[in-house]
Amino acid sequence: MPVRLANASLIALAALLTWTCSAAAHPMVEDALDIVIAPQRITLVARVSMEEVLLTEAAGGAGDSAAMLGQSVAAHGEYVLRHLHVRVNGREVGGTLLESEPPGRSKLVTYRIEYRVAAPPGVVRVDQDLLREFESWSASCVVRIRQDDQSEFQIALLTRDKSVEFTCDWPSGAATRPAAPARAAVSTTVRFWPTARAYFALGVEHILTGYDHLLFVTALVLAASRLWDLVMVVTAFTLAHTLTLTLSVLSIVSLSGRVVDPMIAASIVFVALQNVLWPIAHGGGVRVRLVSRAGIRRRLEGSDERDARNGAGRSAGWIQRRG
Repeated sequence: MPVRLANASLIALAALLTWTCSAAAHPMVEDALDIVIAPQRITLVARVSMEEVLLTEAAGGAGDSAAMLGQSVAAHGEYVLRHLHVRVNGREVGGTLLESEPPGRSKLVTYRIEYRVAAPPGVVRVDQDLLREFESWSASCVVRIRQDDQSEFQIALLTRDKSVEFTCDWPSGAATRPAAPARAAVSTTVRFWPTARAYFALGVEHILTGYDHLLFVTALVLAASRLWDLVMVVTAFTLAHTLTLTLSVLSIVSLSGRVVDPMIAASIVFVALQNVLWPIAHGGGVRVRLVSRAGIRRRLEGSDERDARNGAGRSAGWIQRRG
């Protein structure tokens, strides 16, 4: 009975915190940046999630018609230009938006930006503060960067709190030579451990800033009576999470957030009730199956465009757009 009372108290406290803090899902978008550095200019090609475009432009009053969506795509290029910061040798360089390309099958909008420089860059640093004005959203960018005379991209992860720096190595006479012609075949070098550390840190931050994750994990940990049960539960959740994340990113399976979010909340409530009402049933295969399904549901949420517009509309009353 004392254990049940303690569990019930913890659940009541969690429910109170959820109610007072208005806990909500904390969606993320991931963009891609290809950066090519030449002696006289830096060319940046940004591939941006359509979800990000609709979120920011809907907050500014964009409508749902095809014409308005086209205007949103064009207007978002200026937003990207303002929120990507390129510094050369410590000084920020202004950019020019050259062109925008509407989304194709990948659902990514492409923007081409050029930064002119007076001399061959030494150290190029890139920062971003995309979606900072939307409290519950976060954005990260997978960056590929190289000199124009190199045949390999270096890859890095760019977040709000983590910059990307690239040190150039120019041969003599680089200041006067013309830009190298575009290469037909360019490879990408991925350093495993730095990449793994960057994504691990991003994952930890994502977990610790989400009330839904913290409540669910707390309910699981409180119920584990054996180390083996805890290991099985964590492993099942991770594998399910990874599988469905892959399916969602590749656009093989996608569900609306209006379906996924209530299912996440229901899984938290069910686990908590199970801990109190059926404590014997929290171990073994029952809990593993439940956690696997929860992991699947949590990553099946796709880039639902109408959800992005609705979310922006709900936020527009208290969001002030940043310049």
